Amino acid sequence: MDWTVQMRAWQHFLRDGFPDSQPLVIVACSGGVDSMVLLDRLCALQRQMAELIVEVAHVNYGLRGRDSDLDQELVVKQASQLSCRYHVLRAEKAPTNGIQEWARGLRRRFFEQCLADRSGVIAVAHQNDDLAENVLLRMSRGCGIDLAGMSHFDPPYWRPILDIPRQVLLDWAERQNVPYRDDKSNDKLIYSRNKIR
Repeated sequence: MDWTVQMRAWQHFLRDGFPDSQPLVIVACSGGVDSMVLLDRLCALQRQMAELIVEVAHVNYGLRGRDSDLDQELVVKQASQLSCRYHVLRAEKAPTNGIQEWARGLRRRFFEQCLADRSGVIAVAHQNDDLAENVLLRMSRGCGIDLAGMSHFDPPYWRPILDIPRQVLLDWAERQNVPYRDDKSNDKLIYSRNKIR
């Protein structure tokens, strides 16, 4: 995996998309390996692109008790160390049903509020394994052959690592000592996506 080539493509995307203003990227950061490596690489790009602004947005759903708070602490600490402005939302009590839909709606509203009226993108850390899961999930629900699933750019959402396998991100985190946390809820089979994994 050549990060130099990848980051050059990101640089072109951002400069072409914001020719008359400073490019702003708000990184949706959970504390997991995917989003922490994405934050690491975008901050490295910021050192090459003086005009680039990188901010961090994190949602603490409060669903995993102390683990949720530790995720938040890690994201805030890393954002501070990287000199990034950060935005944190502590969710109110979750509903008893439809938790995934509630969480999805909550984070989308929050991320878009962080962007507000500013010109920028919200970088989400969907990677290549997520794309494969999405296709399989859609097939299992009988969605037919239109299986595009996710795209690299669906304004204001940008998926810069969509072509990168998760193992590459894990390897980078290990080699470069990028801190991250594992979300134990990813192991629970009550969620359809986890069964497909």
